[in-house]
Amino acid sequence: MKGRVPMYTAESLSIIEEVLENERREVAFFRRLSERIKTPLGKAVFRDYAEKGKEHCKSLRTLHQELSARSGAADPQSSSGSTVMDHDDYEAKLSRSMDRALADFDDLTALDIAARFVRKTTRFISRSYESLRDPAHKEVLRAIELAERENFIHLKNIEEYLKNPHGWFREMEHHGLDGA
Repeated sequence: MKGRVPMYTAESLSIIEEVLENERREVAFFRRLSERIKTPLGKAVFRDYAEKGKEHCKSLRTLHQELSARSGAADPQSSSGSTVMDHDDYEAKLSRSMDRALADFDDLTALDIAARFVRKTTRFISRSYESLRDPAHKEVLRAIELAERENFIHLKNIEEYLKNPHGWFREMEHHGLDGA
């Protein structure tokens, strides 16, 4: 049995590679949005998301290196081309969303497309998370999934603020049922 890689390690490597590739696309997407969006708030938000995504990529690369050391697989950072993923439909949808966001551009459209992009990424990570067996690996993906969910909520809040600032403030200031 020595020298054989357990099947779940190979599966974990594949999952981590897919999530890493999607995080890289998300970072590139947010960088492009930060360059094109008109409002300073939007620029700052998308730059921040790109930086957070880079941190996620770093965590995923570390995890991949750990798994690769066990299995002898190559580091995804050192590969010259993009990895072909099993989820071609998912990848195609993300690419179309990016193209639409950058073509028909206004800040609200960009925020909406970004929120949908993050929601799709979160769903993908959630499905991937469920496929992993190692608790440490699950923990890394779970942390990234939670960060993506926070990003989604944040984007939707910004979108609501830009659509209706007065309504947004009213909702934020009087969100309880305290009779006031």
